[in-house]
Amino acid sequence: MSRFIETAAALFRLDPDELRSSRISIIVLIFANLVPLYGLFFLGWQAINILLIYWLEAFIVGFYNLLKLTTARCDDSTEHLRKLLDVPAFAMHFSIYCAVVGFIVFKEFSGYQPPPPENLDVPTYFSLVGIGNDFWTHIKSLFTPGIAVAAVIMFISHGVSFTQQLADRPLYSGRSLTALTFKPYLRVVPIHIVAAAGVAITQATGSTAAIILTLVLAKTAIDLAFFTIEKSNS
Repeated sequence: MSRFIETAAALFRLDPDELRSSRISIIVLIFANLVPLYGLFFLGWQAINILLIYWLEAFIVGFYNLLKLTTARCDDSTEHLRKLLDVPAFAMHFSIYCAVVGFIVFKEFSGYQPPPPENLDVPTYFSLVGIGNDFWTHIKSLFTPGIAVAAVIMFISHGVSFTQQLADRPLYSGRSLTALTFKPYLRVVPIHIVAAAGVAITQATGSTAAIILTLVLAKTAIDLAFFTIEKSNS
């Protein structure tokens, strides 16, 4: 841990003592990222189950980003107005992103096939709602033992990091609202790309353990890098 802190501090030009103050956040982050390996080796998880966890984590990232937006300090009426617009706008476009990515990824890798509109128990003009409900039913079928617990651990991990950030910087400035609305994409898009590639390789080669181990390590590295970058900007 000390070697990692010193290396990260040198890489991002931080005071090592600043990162040491975040030791608990780093430990919890690493622990949360190792949970999928426990599921793989002891609970019989497949690559698609781990992809599901990473997809659910995107919603967790979005939730805590909403907290950052809603607690941002506004110094004038212009910033208050921007905040009133940015908070619901972020909730909408990030939710759409997560839904679309989930639909595409799970349709491709989990065998999900949306039913034709005429087979749905809803009026034609509500067919999108019916497909969404059918898709969620499919997602729930992927919840093998331990998935919900893993999601809760991810939620706690992000909560610890969020609390640490508030301790370092009590309130975000209203001037940073626009940047905050897009910052989650910088974190979740690379993870989704790496995770989808890992699942694709796993399904193509049948080499589950080695590929997933590489995937988990890569995802952990992305999370640690993002955490350190946020620390350097605080």
